[in-house]
Amino acid sequence: MGHLRIALLVNDTPVQPVIDEFGKYPQIYERWLSESKPEDVAFELTPFDVFDSPEEYPNPTEYDAMILTGSAASAYAPLPWIEQLKEYVARVARDHPRVRLIGICFGHQIIASALGGDCVPNDGIWEIGVTEVDLTPAGRDVFELESVAIQQFHRDHVPSLPSGFILLGSTTTSPIQGMLLPYSPSADGAIPTAQDTHILTVQGHPEFTGPIVEKITGVREQRGILDKARAARARTDAYKPHDGAGAIAKAVWKILLAPSTQQTQQSHLKSGDKVL
Repeated sequence: MGHLRIALLVNDTPVQPVIDEFGKYPQIYERWLSESKPEDVAFELTPFDVFDSPEEYPNPTEYDAMILTGSAASAYAPLPWIEQLKEYVARVARDHPRVRLIGICFGHQIIASALGGDCVPNDGIWEIGVTEVDLTPAGRDVFELESVAIQQFHRDHVPSLPSGFILLGSTTTSPIQGMLLPYSPSADGAIPTAQDTHILTVQGHPEFTGPIVEKITGVREQRGILDKARAARARTDAYKPHDGAGAIAKAVWKILLAPSTQQTQQSHLKSGDKVL
């Protein structure tokens, strides 16, 4: 197989205890992708710090895919770097259809907001640690499981699907746990193949491990963001078995490696209801 070029849009810096042991997001994502990739795949992951250095954006013509990381920020916050990120994502999705987009947590929320959807606070309700996601028929097809377990750390969520997207799964706390945008809508309602998939997002963190979630929990508890009881439950849930490096990573790689058809995707997005 060829050499896959992936741009990582870095939307935050992890808390210091995570950095000390596991590195920043580029190192965490490099490890997750390297450990889960097919053996015959070579890739290059290039980070762009759009959080601290918002002038750093990749040239879409130089990359096969872009992954948007999580963040402690809220996708609805009226901050210049967040508005710039949404505008960039909308432009890439519309004008550079060859580039696959993968959104993780905050990245999932940014993609939804940029392409006609929304992100809102979830009444202060946290999802933390490994959480079981009930899959739709499309989700079961994408992940090849009846349900998936994924690490979580959020209290904002996407309340409804943007136009054209297909729901992959839900929890009782967050109805949109994952979504997929095909290159073009299916007339017969068929589930898109990897080759037909333009965008894939998940609300959880497949790149997180139990120790990472535990360290974030400790910092949030120290800062008074999580109370003692919620933090204790989060630490327990962080070490449950999950599919982040298994079925979820496999689905991401399957989409990243599938050939795409530029023209069909481009025409579909340009006919969408609302794109920034």
